[in-house]
Amino acid sequence: MYGTIIVSPTEKLSEALRGVLPPGDFSPITSVSTAAEARAEAEKHVYELYFINSAPHDGEARSLAVDAAESGAAVLLILGGDDYARVHDAVRPHGILAVRRPISVPMLAQAADFMCTIAERQMRLFRRTASAEEKLEDMKLVNRAKWLLIDNLKMTEAEAHRYIERQAMDRCVTKRSVAETVIKTYKDS
Repeated sequence: MYGTIIVSPTEKLSEALRGVLPPGDFSPITSVSTAAEARAEAEKHVYELYFINSAPHDGEARSLAVDAAESGAAVLLILGGDDYARVHDAVRPHGILAVRRPISVPMLAQAADFMCTIAERQMRLFRRTASAEEKLEDMKLVNRAKWLLIDNLKMTEAEAHRYIERQAMDRCVTKRSVAETVIKTYKDS
């Protein structure tokens, strides 16, 4: 399910998108008319998809698009002809899809499909990054616990490592859990 926000000064885009986005896959679907309102909504809810219909020379809409893309959302920026030529190359490095107005309903549906693909990839990368960060944090805790065992119980590094592994196996808990217990036990030493 994709949280979707539509930013458009007119209702036309909101109506067209609501017609092509099935509510079961896209929820909530929030419509606002300005970038400032979108930022306020983003404080309340995480949106994976941003559809931004930029008014001519609307720097705030482009700033919102960049910020949303940098936070991991998939962004479609709809631009007028004059703005498109100027803005497209500037937003592409941020992973923002930019299209020129007028945009047909079938093209809007196709763009929404592309954005779902981008959102899926972003979520997969986020999960992978979060998993790697968690493993790194586990390693730091285990190493800290090993050094506390070395300092306090005069174990060698290999003995401390085996102690943590053995405790984890014997107690059917993670090495992180054993490390946290060791740290609590010896942190004031």
